[in-house]
Amino acid sequence: MTEEPFGGKNKRRKPRTLEIEMLRLWCTIAVCLHHLRYCSEALPYGGGYIAVDFFFMVSGFYLRQSYVHKKNAIGVFKFIKKRYIRLYKDYVIAFIIAFFINLFIFKINISGSIFGYISEAFMLEIGNLESGLRINPPDWYCGYLLFASAVIYVFQKNIKRWIGSFSLFLGTILYFLLAINQRHLCIFPLREGVNEMAVLRAMAGLLIGIFIFELYKKNELIEVPNVVLKTVFFGGIIWISYMIFWDTAFSVTDYIVLPVFAILIYICQFIEISCLMKINNTIWEVFSQLGYIAFLNHYVVVKMINYYNLFNYLDWKVVSLLYIFIIFVFSYLLLRIRELLEWTMKRCCMKHEIIDKI
Repeated sequence: MTEEPFGGKNKRRKPRTLEIEMLRLWCTIAVCLHHLRYCSEALPYGGGYIAVDFFFMVSGFYLRQSYVHKKNAIGVFKFIKKRYIRLYKDYVIAFIIAFFINLFIFKINISGSIFGYISEAFMLEIGNLESGLRINPPDWYCGYLLFASAVIYVFQKNIKRWIGSFSLFLGTILYFLLAINQRHLCIFPLREGVNEMAVLRAMAGLLIGIFIFELYKKNELIEVPNVVLKTVFFGGIIWISYMIFWDTAFSVTDYIVLPVFAILIYICQFIEISCLMKINNTIWEVFSQLGYIAFLNHYVVVKMINYYNLFNYLDWKVVSLLYIFIIFVFSYLLLRIRELLEWTMKRCCMKHEIIDKI
């Protein structure tokens, strides 16, 4: 495919770009390494938590894209049901694994917050459970994403004009409020009052994602050569890599990364990296799913490394590489197990349908 200038007449419409999936996988690794830093003071990993906002923005982009491309928008409750099922399939497997590991290896006492654990098991953020008490701390992301997505879905159903401008304005206001309240983006259900901030963080990211899609759809910028776009793209990746891997973070400078995330998502719609195009789309789809599964399951691996004091025996660089390798191998096995369960359930349903017809 010949490359077209940015803003040219032959604009591409890429439903899900390989470049975005590459960035999402990169950000997943950053989050995984961020949590590993709590195992040893020798680890330099910094602001990996900022990558969660990239996930929210991409979700907002795809949420708006899906809504625009469907001729008849589905109802809110049907949307919530579909969204819930999509997120919950891998969520529940991660929760069950974390539950048994915590119960039999770490010997945690689960009698203190039964209602909170039940709400966590069903991905319902109504138990007001602090992150430190959760069975699987990273899973807060799923519940808050589900709730925020439902709110944003209602928002886009009722706002017919200027939705891009409204989304940018509201998203910016929410991030401004977060900056005033928290001074950094490490916002998750940690203590009383932060739960509400975590919801606002999810909504802000989704709104910015909607704005990016609307900007992409209008495509009102001047022509820019692809070589310039790729230079900005790779330069942005290098800069955010420093911020989410090595910077000490936990300051108001976290918010500087947000517009860079938005620019990268936008540019991804117009460039094609030749080395990525050689990789089969099915492989990238698997990597995309692996990223979500790895995000949900990495914290258990972190606790295991800390529990067995692996840093006392190996260099931190070796442990880091081994940690990432274990997470993705483990995630791949879980992906295959989930696919096997889905295939088995479909076969059972087909048999029941045949029996009913007879």
